[in-house]
Amino acid sequence: MRLVSSQYNHGNAFSRAGRGSFPDAGEPCSDGSGQAEGVPFQLIFGQQTGEGIYLNTGVKISHLLGIAPEDFTESLYYSIIEEIIPLSGNIPADPALCRRKFINGEITSYAAEVLVRLPDGGKKWILDTSVPLYDNETGRVIGSQGFLYDDDGRKRILDMVLEQRRQSDETERLKAAFLHNISH
Repeated sequence: MRLVSSQYNHGNAFSRAGRGSFPDAGEPCSDGSGQAEGVPFQLIFGQQTGEGIYLNTGVKISHLLGIAPEDFTESLYYSIIEEIIPLSGNIPADPALCRRKFINGEITSYAAEVLVRLPDGGKKWILDTSVPLYDNETGRVIGSQGFLYDDDGRKRILDMVLEQRRQSDETERLKAAFLHNISH
C-alpha cells in the first residue's frame, strides 16, 4: 500500500509541506490556529474501529500523553478516552460512526476536544484534528492524518471564565432580590 495524500485545502502544515507529504514528528508543527505545537500523526485504519495503527507520532506523543510512540495504537487511544466533544455538528462522538462517515466522505475535516486518562492517573484535554488520508492508486480513504494538541490550559481558562460568569450572574440575582425586598 502506498501512502497517499490528503485533500486538505485549509492552508495548514499539510498543504504547506506539499501534497502527500507529512511534517517530521520531531519538528515543531502548528496549524496556524495559535495553538501550541502539535503532535502530527497518520492513522491507518484497520478492518474494525480500534485496529488501526498510528504512524509518525515520534517522541512528542510521549510528552503529550505519556505513551511511547511504539505503544500508541488506535485501540490504546480509544481506551484512554473519557469524553469526546465534537467541534462541529456533523461529527459524531461515537468513534465507529465517525469512522464510517470519514470513509464515506461525509466528514472532510475532523476536530474534537477529547478528555483522556493519562498513565499516571491524571486527566488531560487534547484537541484532536484530522483530515482523510487517501490511497493515491484507489482514491479510497484509508485513514486520517492530523495533529493532537495539548488543550488543557485553554480548557482550564474557559472553565474559570465560565465559573466567574456564573458567580457574577448569581451576584446580580442576589443584588436584584435584595433591592426588590428593600423597596417593599
